[in-house]
Amino acid sequence: YQLGIKEDIRNHISALEAELVAEKEKSASALVQVDKNSEARREMDKKLDMQYQRRIAEALDDHLTAIQRDHEHRSQIEERKIRDDAALEEAKRQERASQEEKLRQQKAKA
Repeated sequence: YQLGIKEDIRNHISALEAELVAEKEKSASALVQVDKNSEARREMDKKLDMQYQRRIAEALDDHLTAIQRDHEHRSQIEERKIRDDAALEEAKRQERASQEEKLRQQKAKA
């Protein structure tokens, strides 16, 4: 009778040991999977960060290009205004010179 009980206990211990080994293997496998998932997540985060940085750089480049284009446009407007003002001043000067010449001619006749 005691031999049967001892055998049952040994079998039970063996079964528990086998179950423990299986659980250890399952845990180790789960840890490996967690590490793989963590690494995959880090890679994905890195990729997304690079895309985000690229988008920021493109947006900044577009913004700076727009500012430069606006600055060039304003400069052209200012240059045109300066030329127009200079042309107007030259026209006024010529008009004054013409009037002065007419006055001289009238005085010379008189």
